[in-house]
Amino acid sequence: MKLSSDDLMVVLALCREGTLERAGQFLSRDASSVFRAIKRIEAKVGSPLFERSKAGFQPFPVAEELAEKGRSISAALSEADAICSEIGDVQSGKLRVTTTDVLLEHVILPNMGALRQMMPQLSVQFSTSNQVMQLWERGFDLAIRPSSNPPDQLLGQCLERFGYVAVCATDYEQSAQAQRGDFSKLNWLVPGGALKQHPIRKGLAEQLKSAASILSFDSMNLMLEGVHLGLGVAVIPDLAPLTRGLVRLDMPVAQDSTELWSLYHPSNRGNLLLQGFTKFVKTALAET
Repeated sequence: MKLSSDDLMVVLALCREGTLERAGQFLSRDASSVFRAIKRIEAKVGSPLFERSKAGFQPFPVAEELAEKGRSISAALSEADAICSEIGDVQSGKLRVTTTDVLLEHVILPNMGALRQMMPQLSVQFSTSNQVMQLWERGFDLAIRPSSNPPDQLLGQCLERFGYVAVCATDYEQSAQAQRGDFSKLNWLVPGGALKQHPIRKGLAEQLKSAASILSFDSMNLMLEGVHLGLGVAVIPDLAPLTRGLVRLDMPVAQDSTELWSLYHPSNRGNLLLQGFTKFVKTALAET
């Protein structure tokens, strides 16, 4: 066979997302890896699959046909895994949850006692990897993640809507106020590495051009810890568990508000474990 199932998933991702960057996020790869994969697949097929432009990648008819085969393979694997899941995970009370590091540490873990009282037989496996693709392929049962545009192929509910706020520690407040509103000269803590495309980073583009210094983190939780240590100013989600103990700065924040979603595969519709865990997270958010 010329093509593998992985090849079809790459074509599916680029057809669905339209750019290398978004396809990479869908596949948990970087953009250059997706580009190399597409070139390799086109060499196997013997013809171009996409028309390149500044706007992104427009699929030719053959790419759309291959993407449809990718959808069929993904759906078949998910259905097969669902059969095994119904026999194993549901009866044994296991749940595989992927979420962000800050939500896990500051919202979920502090309230685990309440979850154990509500669902004493539940066994939870947590992951903070950002692999929504694995949720579709049943690598995880449930995702608790911020999203302004949750994937159409997943089911779920919005748990919370929140904005963003600029914060610093009390140890850094005097330095921040001394700038008299010239926030570009502050020491900034920003998402970086795997999070360099985060809306927070994009929204701070102007301020960072003349910042006194910049510390970047590939973990939002580490960035938040840096703020508590008095290393500078950061823009973070305006959620009480995250802002507690920090000074809120009166400065405009470019980021739009976003939503926190509970997402799961359609085959998990009606799963009582997912419903119970989602209710627990929603209650924890309301009580903090």
